[in-house]
Amino acid sequence: MFPVIGVTMTEQPRSVKHSISNGFTILELILVLVIVGVLGGVLAINWPGSDVESGAYAQRMVSDIRYAQLTAMTCSTCNNVEFVINGNSYSMEIDGTPTPFADGEMVRNMGQLGLTLAGSSINFARELGIPRDNANQALTAPASFNLSDSAICVYHQTGYVEMDTCS
Repeated sequence: MFPVIGVTMTEQPRSVKHSISNGFTILELILVLVIVGVLGGVLAINWPGSDVESGAYAQRMVSDIRYAQLTAMTCSTCNNVEFVINGNSYSMEIDGTPTPFADGEMVRNMGQLGLTLAGSSINFARELGIPRDNANQALTAPASFNLSDSAICVYHQTGYVEMDTCS
């Protein structure tokens, strides 16, 4: 060590003493980043009305429409299977009688979940599950539903149901 003018050998410059004890260790920084990342992930998944939640319920609605269509094609005693839209909820009716979906639930209320539902009720014919309007006439255009940010289409010629805008 070289002698510094004005400083005796027993003294150390102040900057050397204090720079060693200031700041965070790399372990502390990594720990904070992991905690913030986990909290952010949990918050993003559980955020009400998020796109993930809306998409999951839209996919469930697609499954319910397909279930109503399958019921129409396989029920030998049914004359009319209808997928009923009533405000922000939907249900299924066979010959005017409310009927549960595959999981036993009678009505799916999207309003309780903070989602908005738009669209008209549709019937399904026994022959190939082709969708029909409320007057039991074949549709001339695809039937579309909107569940918040998600679009659902039922094609009029084939009855194919998908989670997408009608083209």
